[in-house]
Amino acid sequence: MVKEFPFVLTTGRMVEHMGGGAETRSNKYLAELQPEMYAEVNPRLGNDLGIREGDLIHIESPEGGRITVKAKLTERVDTKTIFLPFHFGGFLMGESLAGNFPEGLAPYVLGESANTVTNYGYDIVTQIQATKDGLCKVTRA
Repeated sequence: MVKEFPFVLTTGRMVEHMGGGAETRSNKYLAELQPEMYAEVNPRLGNDLGIREGDLIHIESPEGGRITVKAKLTERVDTKTIFLPFHFGGFLMGESLAGNFPEGLAPYVLGESANTVTNYGYDIVTQIQATKDGLCKVTRA
């Protein structure tokens, strides 16, 4: 599985949104600060994969989840790690769910959910929930 999904996926918080992002993505001032979902990719890895800043990329998990997000090239991650913020929702594997919100109440910002491509279950060594990370593969969209 590691050969097919060679990168470590990790999720985390960003300054502009809090919690799951449901409240902050519905605030036009905060939504303006970070209007779209992205994946952080090391510039050397991006170069190896033919990915440039702002390119659309697919992130796929061994469980079959797949999201399409913009690449953000940064040294904040190493060449084996992909970072996704966990504050986005409103898309499911490329399909917008905006029509499911009551009229006029869709958030200003919608994006793919990182949970679509994270693991389920628990770490077999520590027995700790392991649903915010996993393995993934990355390709240009």
